[in-house]
Amino acid sequence: MDITNVFLWATFAFVALTTIRPRLERYAPLSGIALVIATVMSLALTRTFDYFPTAERAFEFFTADPARVGRGALIGGLYGVIFLLWFAGSIFSALDERERGGVRMAPVALAGAIVTAMGFTLGSGILWVAAARAGRPGGIEPGAAQLLYDLNLVMTANVLTVGLAVFIGAAGIGSLRTRLFPNWFGWASLAMTAGLLTPVHYIFEGMAFIWIGAVSILLYRHGGKTSDATSLYKAADPVGAG
Repeated sequence: MDITNVFLWATFAFVALTTIRPRLERYAPLSGIALVIATVMSLALTRTFDYFPTAERAFEFFTADPARVGRGALIGGLYGVIFLLWFAGSIFSALDERERGGVRMAPVALAGAIVTAMGFTLGSGILWVAAARAGRPGGIEPGAAQLLYDLNLVMTANVLTVGLAVFIGAAGIGSLRTRLFPNWFGWASLAMTAGLLTPVHYIFEGMAFIWIGAVSILLYRHGGKTSDATSLYKAADPVGAG
């Protein structure tokens, strides 16, 4: 079975089961882990590791195996985005129930996740179009291949970085205000946000997916419930250390 079909059915099953069956709703935060898996798989297939390559290099990238590049773009830009938004819903729910008055970080975090999803979608869409054209009669010209590769690089980096900074920063501030997670985790989130806004943002983009995986596990350990305003904090930091 093609790997894209595997992700298709896995995504459909996960979303459907965690929505329709209340007993399985507690697994919804694990969509963050699914997002990390989809992103790693997408990178492994697309292999977009060159930074502003030559026209010849970009042409070779798209024409060597356009089907592989297309599959990777589809996994990251479609299924990965669905898991991202599902995960953002868990963050929103956990923060929203704990915030009482004042500046509300839950909707800001959700907005950041939506911008992040746009970055994934735009970049992957560009890759998919270029790969699809490379696999059709007439192919793709080296100049066009270079332009589309660079456009994917810039669009993804700019939009994704801004979205992740807002998403993680708002979640960090909200956590510090509500003690959703340990204080050190909230401060680490803010430090990561600052890193995302520096010239070495690409390093922190990788770390952001570690953050997503950690938050996913913390929320799952809580069972997906949000009735106790400090229970997540206690679950993550049983001795009460800030």
